[in-house]
Amino acid sequence: MPVKVVTAASGDYSNTLNAQMGKDGAPTIFNIGNMSGLTDWDEYALDLTGTALAGELTTNDFNLYNEAGELKAIGNCYETFGIIVNTKLLADAGHSLDEIKDFASLKAVADDIHARAAELGFDAFSSAGLDGSSSLALLRSPGQHASTMSSVTTA
Repeated sequence: MPVKVVTAASGDYSNTLNAQMGKDGAPTIFNIGNMSGLTDWDEYALDLTGTALAGELTTNDFNLYNEAGELKAIGNCYETFGIIVNTKLLADAGHSLDEIKDFASLKAVADDIHARAAELGFDAFSSAGLDGSSSLALLRSPGQHASTMSSVTTA
């Protein structure tokens, strides 16, 4: 079966989908990524409730249902942001994951570690993404080995 894949430019998915839906041979598969998208495209989306595809799902957490309770979009690709922290180094610096609740607290921990890098023997930095995501890196000195790792997501 021939398949045509159309990719939208960053930030232009809605305009691209609108243009494609107006053509002969409109898409049979398209992405509905949130409730706003479901509201816009509900009438075009099949009810997947009770289908073999829906039966293969191991979680219902990322599916979208319309107001009638019909399964209209299945989560198929996730893009998330988070941080990975060496919890041993974090503890060695006198901090814990419980302190990190948002970017401000993440930055405070990283700034403290960075200010004491020579004393600690490792360094840290924090960074805010363009979308508000954040990251923290604990850098080890040469010869040190990474130990227990944990992942934390900040919003």
